Amino acid sequence: MYKSHSVGHAYKASVESLLQMINAPWVSQCIYAAAKLGIADLLKDGSKQTHELAALTETHEPSLYRVLRALASVGIFSEIEPRCFELTPIAQLLRSDVPDSLRAFAVYSGGDLKYQSWGKVLYSVKTGKPAFDHIFNMSPFDYFEQDSTAGRDFDDAMTSLSNQSASAIAATYDFSKIKSIVNVGGGNGMLLGTILKANPHLKGILFDLPEVIERAKDSQYLTTEISSGRCQ
Repeated sequence: MYKSHSVGHAYKASVESLLQMINAPWVSQCIYAAAKLGIADLLKDGSKQTHELAALTETHEPSLYRVLRALASVGIFSEIEPRCFELTPIAQLLRSDVPDSLRAFAVYSGGDLKYQSWGKVLYSVKTGKPAFDHIFNMSPFDYFEQDSTAGRDFDDAMTSLSNQSASAIAATYDFSKIKSIVNVGGGNGMLLGTILKANPHLKGILFDLPEVIERAKDSQYLTTEISSGRCQ
């Protein structure tokens, strides 16, 4: 009896776990919607009713409420009273003005380019070819060259990921015996900039596609280093 009960409980837990995984896309798409609309930024100074948020984001209030309620069910935002939401610790990471922000990564990950590519994963499994190339008739980097907005979104997404480890890399690795460092595929230069700021004796080279380098020149991460000649 006990063994049968244990097996039944384990099977039920497996079913629930698999259902959560199967339904994961609705979570990521709701996160994308909230990130794209800047909901976390709108809540940084305190809670708001969904009708206020809908007015500020020019969205359909009942639909926005369902998205926020869905996110609250997994710990992103909290419904503190009917149709009134506030930030949770996880939701803080969707703000655009916090050091460890993942907003840019959430926007890129839930956007059409990545969403459509993952939708064709079976094509890649069957053919061994990139789904992105199949859908858009070009590689991602060729696409980013043609669409500077998409390219900037990708750069920002990669920066938000690198930001999770850049300070630790700069603080942990011993750069004292190195005179110069090359960051290959360094995007807008956030990681390289962090390392250079922590090691004043270093010089750096940011190596990437020409259009990426042009965007990097306008970014905040290497402005001082470029102007002082420490980075090229």
